[in-house]
Amino acid sequence: MTSSTLSSDFHTTPINNHDFYSIRKQLVSECVAHRNAGLSFIEISEIWNNRGQKTKNGKNWSPGNIHHLINNPEPTLTRKQSKDKKRSGRTIGINKNNNKNFSWITETFPQYEEWRILGSKWAHGAESGLQNIISGFNIFVEYVHKHQLSSNPTQFLLAGNQHPDFYISKWGNTKTHSSVLINNTAYFFLEWVLSQPEFCETDDYGNIITSPAFRNPIQYIRRTGIPRHPESVRTTLPYSYIEELRQMIAQGPNFCDWTWAQNAIGLAFKKSNDEDDFGEKISPIWFAVDESLIDKSDPDCVWRERTKITGSRPNGRKEYKTVFEIWSPVRWVALLIKLQLPLRTFQVRMLDSGEADTWHWENNNWTINSNTLALGTEARPYGNGVFRRPSDLSDCDSIVLLHINTRASALDQHIPR
Repeated sequence: MTSSTLSSDFHTTPINNHDFYSIRKQLVSECVAHRNAGLSFIEISEIWNNRGQKTKNGKNWSPGNIHHLINNPEPTLTRKQSKDKKRSGRTIGINKNNNKNFSWITETFPQYEEWRILGSKWAHGAESGLQNIISGFNIFVEYVHKHQLSSNPTQFLLAGNQHPDFYISKWGNTKTHSSVLINNTAYFFLEWVLSQPEFCETDDYGNIITSPAFRNPIQYIRRTGIPRHPESVRTTLPYSYIEELRQMIAQGPNFCDWTWAQNAIGLAFKKSNDEDDFGEKISPIWFAVDESLIDKSDPDCVWRERTKITGSRPNGRKEYKTVFEIWSPVRWVALLIKLQLPLRTFQVRMLDSGEADTWHWENNNWTINSNTLALGTEARPYGNGVFRRPSDLSDCDSIVLLHINTRASALDQHIPR
């Protein structure tokens, strides 16, 4: 029996090479019927190829295609569709540690819904310390569940109840600043609950107070006496690493020499299909400017010319535009200063440029500042910039001081001759 004769004995699927999915189930049924009749995958593929039936990609059928079709009668999801399906059932970015509605309680401990409503109301009214509030309430609910305590706040807070110690049940007898902070957060939550109208009454003077029928079973713990680390617990970075990092950033005296820093961060785009052929990185440290603003003769003015995709035409072709960009070394200069001096990032960011100082440091010499912003006189100079000229009262032989202006009492660091 020839393949054409075999094909005529079965219901033939109509050819539709423009919408494969509309005939997929019919193809599966026909394929199963052929297999039950004893045809091989090769014979089935020959029948479909002879009548002009194509795969969903518009190609001829192979035995492997037939085998895949029988094993997967329903369309298989692409990688993107599979990820979208997994994500559809959850809220991206919301989890137990940042959800002010405490949705995890509804899913895990639905019997504590009254506690969840109170906790959500408390968290939404907080103006600060939200992370501690969420952590404290989560641990409190876990404490209630662990000891099978009442899910009714009114019953839980009755003055005659004897509950296990909240702190000891979670952390034992060891006290740390973080554990005491969480304990006190749970304490303040219950204090807030006890301030609600259903737990209060009016005294003889008309003041609203917590009813003596209720009490807070969690004890407030003071943090006095808890030992603090006298210094950082982190291992000191070896000096050789610091020196190597300095050299990686500052590869030369001018910014044009800092080639590693110019391409250290950002997203690289391919120029071609070659795996190793990546283009220049796209990063916020490169910003577009007009070509007329670029001083191409200045070694500290690092610039580049880049082809940028600006949009797509109706026919699907992309539109390109040539832009000029300048590199901002601010991030790397700040990091280099932190590798040279024991300063915090905020202190580095707030250093004064000294444009209003009376004296200006340039070409290894102090000169009168000609800037229109300059203040003071030679007799009574003004100086708040990072580079400060020593006065006659300075107890040093340096010619330049580093002035750190963010300290309560400004600090001057000596630069030796």
